[in-house]
Amino acid sequence: MVREGYAYAFTRFGGTELGFRAAQHDACLAGRGVWKGNRAGGERSWDYRRRVRERPVSGSLLLSLLLGTNVGRIVLAVLIAALLVGAVLVERCGF
Repeated sequence: MVREGYAYAFTRFGGTELGFRAAQHDACLAGRGVWKGNRAGGERSWDYRRRVRERPVSGSLLLSLLLGTNVGRIVLAVLIAALLVGAVLVERCGF
């Protein structure tokens, strides 16, 4: 896959002895796969994950992530139920 340009040579933990870096160089010189066209090289997956992980989370993004999961919906339902129970207690008992 690296030789055809469809994968990057990730040699942080080894792989140089297997020829991954040389295969990536060959693919780059030939303009194959991700090395083709004006966006040659693109963004490597490990760089993308680091960028996304380091991005600050805004309130709206946090809310969309929370509501986009079943756990988030359950948490929201429990919070609404707690608010309703609290409102009933205040109304009946004057807390």
